[in-house]
Amino acid sequence: MRRRFFSLRQSLTFVVIAAVLVALVIGTQTPQNRSLQGVAAVSDGDSIRLGGQRVRLIGIDAPELAQTCAKGQENWACGQDAKASLQSKIDQQRIVCVGDRRDQFRRLLAVCYLGREDINAWLVREGWAVSYNDYTIDEVLARRDRRGIWASDFEVPHKWRARHGASESGILSWLWSYWPF
Repeated sequence: MRRRFFSLRQSLTFVVIAAVLVALVIGTQTPQNRSLQGVAAVSDGDSIRLGGQRVRLIGIDAPELAQTCAKGQENWACGQDAKASLQSKIDQQRIVCVGDRRDQFRRLLAVCYLGREDINAWLVREGWAVSYNDYTIDEVLARRDRRGIWASDFEVPHKWRARHGASESGILSWLWSYWPF
């Protein structure tokens, strides 16, 4: 009678232990920063296209393109103005965006730079975006000086999206935030 080199139980135990070790190694690796550079096309006040990829400026939220703000009795297209300000700022110049993860729409979440200047911070400081706690001091200064949207009455962009059914608010959006790609 021939002896088996491994029993079925030993083989199964080996496969399980190997799978656990592989999962531990993969799970403990830190994500690599992705860097994109070039001339960007502005999509809206906090999103661009760079090198054929969509990039979402992380830590900020600008008014949606269709969003309006109120100055006294008049409404103005603050979402369009936020986009125009970003376009004017980068104006066909080479920028660099650095990020390490993607959002539910598979956009790279990144901080973008024009030279050494943080564009995300600039948008908040000039009042064209609110901060998600990453640029608090810049937002305080914009509020104090009543720059951009702070010179008017407005609904914060994420609440505006929720009320108007814009694409960034979805039932499963929280799930995509954990997806690694």
